[in-house]
Amino acid sequence: MKRSTTILAGTILIIYFTLFTSGLVFEITKASVSTDLPFSIALSNERLDIVSAATQNDIECMQWLNENWDGSSPVLSDWPSFHIIESYVPRYIAFSQNRRTGYLSSMTGKDTVFINSKVYHKYYLFLSSWNISHGKYVEAKSPYQRTTYDLPDIPPDVILIHQCRNSRIYVKEIP
Repeated sequence: MKRSTTILAGTILIIYFTLFTSGLVFEITKASVSTDLPFSIALSNERLDIVSAATQNDIECMQWLNENWDGSSPVLSDWPSFHIIESYVPRYIAFSQNRRTGYLSSMTGKDTVFINSKVYHKYYLFLSSWNISHGKYVEAKSPYQRTTYDLPDIPPDVILIHQCRNSRIYVKEIP
């Protein structure tokens, strides 16, 4: 009797531990990523874009950006898209080093963008396939915490300059 009780208690403990540390409870409750509740990249990435997964459309936009980016203006994006840019536009790594530019929240709706104590009068905006299809963007609040927001309306003076189906690149330049 004692052995069966030990096995039952061990089984319950393993099931309880697995449910709450695998991210299953996180996904079932449709929670936002936080450090309080473990998430699962495998279960939650499609909904929350936790990691940078580039589609073929995103890659085609990055090839265009690699050939046409001026090298001196920031490219705004959300956190996962920022890593897509760094992966496919090698010159951007040197530009963004130690700045972590790229947040959509940097777009103030005014004529300039203020990033890391520097004002830019021109910027590019990259929206990935995930951003467009879900109407959301993701920002990193800490190394393990991501927050998802509704995608803001694109200001009318921010012009679409390249599109690969759902992936888009915009530019805003103040004369």
